[in-house]
Formats: sequence, C-alpha cells, structure tokens
Amino acid sequence: MNRLSVALGLLIVVGALWTGAVGAQTGPGDIKINIPQININVPGLTVNEDGTTHSVVQNHQTITIECKKEAVSIMGNHNEVTVKGDCTNVSVLGNHNKVIIESVPTISVAGNHNTITVTAVDNASLLGNYNSLTWTKGLTGEANISNLGRDNTVTKATPKDK
Repeated sequence: MNRLSVALGLLIVVGALWTGAVGAQTGPGDIKINIPQININVPGLTVNEDGTTHSVVQNHQTITIECKKEAVSIMGNHNEVTVKGDCTNVSVLGNHNKVIIESVPTISVAGNHNTITVTAVDNASLLGNYNSLTWTKGLTGEANISNLGRDNTVTKATPKDK
C-alpha cells in the first residue's frame, strides 16, 4: 500500500468522523472503530478503564515513558523506547523497535523485528515475526509466554545480583 492510499484512507475516516457518519469506541479493552459496512478491530491495542494511553506513533525516536497506571502503545518504527513506572500493559505494533520495560503485567508484540527486554512480566504474547523477547522474572510467579509468531526468540535472563 502506498502513502497516497493511506493518506486518502485516513482523510476519508477523518471526514466521516467529522460528519458523524462513523463512531469510535474507546474504553477498557481493544479499540474499535465502526464504519457502516466496515468494522476495524485492532487486537492488542488497548486503553485503560479511564481511556488513558501513551502512544508512540513517531519513527526514529528515542523516548522514555513514565507510567502512572497507563497503557503504552508503540506503533512507530525504528524507535528506542524505555518504559518506566506502573504501566497496565504495553502493546508493540510497530516494527524494528528496541523496547526496555521495567515491569508490566501484560505485553503484546504484534509487530516484526522488535527487540523487547522486560525485567518483570506476567503475560507476554508474541504475535509478530522475527521478534526477540528477553525477560527476567514474573510479577506474581512464573511468566506465561505465548509465542504464536514465526522465528521469534524468547530468553529468560538470569536476575542480576545486587
């Protein structure tokens, strides 16, 4: 798909939202955009109960996110993102990102060629391909890792002595 097609598609959606022809739902769970005769559901892209989320949509950025019970969605490409604090979940939908996370209950990686390092996680889902996930420990026990993509690598790191 070329940039013109994407730009035209976004222009149509924005115009439809402006005129009230379509509706968007945000709240707990997946984000859903309903367009008459078209239903778009983005799995793995979530918002908190109060609707707050940190979104990284830029490319080629170095970003540090300080969470205070928010969700994080990384949709851009070729970024270096450090996630600190108390996040509810992290979704990586972009490609070629390097993501470092202190701790998070749930992470979902639907993009490709991402390198994820997380110190503490309970649930991780690798849906994309050629991703690398390194984790150290579970938050409440052993982490549950689901690797449904192709050619992903999952490594449990040894905790560092303090």
